[in-house]
Amino acid sequence: MRACAVLSAVGAAVALNNGQARTPPMGWRSWNYMLADVSQEKILAQVAAMSKRYADLGPSLRELGYSDVGIDDGWQECGAGVNGTFHNATGWPIWNSTSFPDPAGMVAKAKEKYNTTMGWYANNCKCHETQGHTWPWNGGGNVHQDAVASGLLGFKGMKVDSCGPALNMTSWGDELYAAMEDIVIEDCLNKGFWYRHLDPVVPTATLLKTCPMNFYRATRDVAPEFYSTIHNVNAMVKFLTPYYKDPTRAPRPGCWSYPDMLEVGVTQGGSSLTLTESRTHFALWSIMSSPLVLGFDMTNETLYREVYPIISNKGALQVNKAWAGDSGRLVKNSTATFEHGSCVGAPCHPAPVQEYNAWQIFAKPMLSSHKRWAVLLVNVATEEQTIPLLPSDVSSDLGDQATATDVWTGESVTLSGSGATDFRVEAHGSVFLFLDA
Repeated sequence: MRACAVLSAVGAAVALNNGQARTPPMGWRSWNYMLADVSQEKILAQVAAMSKRYADLGPSLRELGYSDVGIDDGWQECGAGVNGTFHNATGWPIWNSTSFPDPAGMVAKAKEKYNTTMGWYANNCKCHETQGHTWPWNGGGNVHQDAVASGLLGFKGMKVDSCGPALNMTSWGDELYAAMEDIVIEDCLNKGFWYRHLDPVVPTATLLKTCPMNFYRATRDVAPEFYSTIHNVNAMVKFLTPYYKDPTRAPRPGCWSYPDMLEVGVTQGGSSLTLTESRTHFALWSIMSSPLVLGFDMTNETLYREVYPIISNKGALQVNKAWAGDSGRLVKNSTATFEHGSCVGAPCHPAPVQEYNAWQIFAKPMLSSHKRWAVLLVNVATEEQTIPLLPSDVSSDLGDQATATDVWTGESVTLSGSGATDFRVEAHGSVFLFLDA
């Protein structure tokens, strides 16, 4: 596999295809709640909370499919390695032993006591290891050692970020797969190159075809702010548009695209989503087949109870998991537009003002016959909007005599029967439907 890694650097590898992530992965990751202030104790508390069942609510999050807890930066001993890095002279990663006295024991406890897998994080952003490297850092980092270490410690997931010098995802896929065949790999997909307006080591079109990862992000960091979530979904749509018609490059089982982690229940920098915005946000991630990676404090029972009806909804989860040959896409924009600011990342950093459509319609086939669809009407504007829905705009297979069911409640929704049905939608709200021919 070491020789394969050399060949794959010039695009000779085949897809990872390791049998993982046949549906979009579900789990939790630390960054949105903890930033880099993580520890073994804090992480295990989240593992326990994910598995906790409240009798009056129903299944635990773990039972619903949120099955992996990931450490997202902050595990490392900054400056303890060679040349101020966090890798020793032989390239092995150095953990902060005060915060994480027993990483292997932590992973084992999560699995044995809570039946929960754990994910790790590489090519870190906190104290990134660009010392002694010149851009584009070809061959940089310690990919082999990090991959082997993840296997020895028992991790079943790895997020590869873009801040350090190890930016060849094909090499990451080869090395991680060699270390453990059942790992789930997340990639920040060449963003280190895009930020610099440079071509990546492996061209993006090639990377999407070989797909040495199980899911990837093609957007900036999301923030707990409504227009940040809308920006990221539309940025992902724009990125994917050239690839939608090519099934070997479009999002698919084992190779999903997503607009970053979920912000439901998250507060950072004084910014958070309302429950209305959270429902829209979760519905957008669901209809686009995005991995559902939570980031709120699951040990906070009040917060847990508040967001549980959203993140546990059977209809929304059904939409997320369905695969009928299409991961979901934007099908219609309003002609009316407006300008609004947003923010980036956690904590929330102001982003430039940009133009948005007043409303948008997204859709995803639920059956290969295209006789059943999930449809999401989103009011992007700051005031109530009328959004017209014509089933044939979604698919000609639906015709204009389709029946509708509310995804959230399972209740029937009356359509006009001829022409478009107008839905009055509150600001930042949405209407989530199943349409059946």
